[in-house]
Amino acid sequence: MTEQEVFTEVTEFLLEQDAKSMRQIGDQEYTAYYGYNGRRCAIGCLIPDLHYHDSLEGKGLNTPDVQSAVGIMVDNPAIFSLLEELREVHDNLPVSEWPQAFMSIAVDHNYAMGYELSFISEHYGGQLW
Repeated sequence: MTEQEVFTEVTEFLLEQDAKSMRQIGDQEYTAYYGYNGRRCAIGCLIPDLHYHDSLEGKGLNTPDVQSAVGIMVDNPAIFSLLEELREVHDNLPVSEWPQAFMSIAVDHNYAMGYELSFISEHYGGQLW
């Protein structure tokens, strides 16, 4: 996958999902690669079911297990960095702020916006707030 393909696939997935991927561990809820109700995070949406296992949870993208599950594309430093940016948006921003954050990433990296971001930009001028 190219950087553009990764950006489009992840942002389209997350905007369609419209919710964070979370899991309960003890008394705390944490973001998760594979969460409740089939939800997935920015990196989890790129992990095929066949390569996912619960032991990936809590490990970062820089670990061999997660890199192996995601696939060879994380060997590309630009894609690795992009995935970290997208993970930060998913994990640390409210869902309502995702479109603006994704549009900022698109502008910063000169990525074309996928359908969901294009719709938001066209119909709301990129300003939902």
